[in-house]
Amino acid sequence: MEQARDAARVRLGRLAAGFDPKAELEARRDADKAKRADAARAKEEAGFTMEKLIQDWTRLHLNKKSDNYASAAQRALRVAFKPHLAKPAGALTHTAVQDVLDAIATDGRAPMAGRTMAYGRAC
Repeated sequence: MEQARDAARVRLGRLAAGFDPKAELEARRDADKAKRADAARAKEEAGFTMEKLIQDWTRLHLNKKSDNYASAAQRALRVAFKPHLAKPAGALTHTAVQDVLDAIATDGRAPMAGRTMAYGRAC
């Protein structure tokens, strides 16, 4: 019984000092809502991989191109970015792309590096 009285005194003291329990509850709810939205966004971004990007590009845009162009574009991107296909597309940095294209060019296939860059831009 004494604990309840002590707790009530503490709560009344906080209220007298200007504590707003409703505002605290709303702030906690808002923070929780933002945290859940961030987690959902992160999960969605992690699911959008390079492979998914290429598949979407194929489905939405390459169906209007010739079969030769479509197959060459897909193959070039999948071969060049093979280590990155399972990673989130948003995680692919400019430096990583440049490293891939530089590796193709230094392998003596500079024209292919240029085409792969063009396919990547289109994608």
